[in-house]
Amino acid sequence: MRIFAVNRHNDIYRAAHGSLALAHGADALRQNLEHVMQSLLGEMIHHTNRGLPYADCVWSGAPKLRQFEAFARVALKKERGVRRIVEFAAERRENTLLYRVTLDTIYGEMTINAQDV
Repeated sequence: MRIFAVNRHNDIYRAAHGSLALAHGADALRQNLEHVMQSLLGEMIHHTNRGLPYADCVWSGAPKLRQFEAFARVALKKERGVRRIVEFAAERRENTLLYRVTLDTIYGEMTINAQDV
């Protein structure tokens, strides 16, 4: 798997040789999985049914984190290279969603997390 690499600001960038930087293998899968967790339901104009329902499950009224987890698990399992989800933990602290997901992938075990979504 090869995809355009992004920096910590989620922007594509140029590699040292001047071409757009690429991510390969485990780095590419990790980047894709992070993007799955960052995508908002309805934000993609050509795939409005993709993304996670942050507004309904996390930010509207009482958080429904189990429902959010179910949506996230389905979305993550769709990514090529993911074998299974080993652990999923999420909590909302005031105005911040914290999550940690450990996955079994074709590249070994991988953990993604966020402290502010």
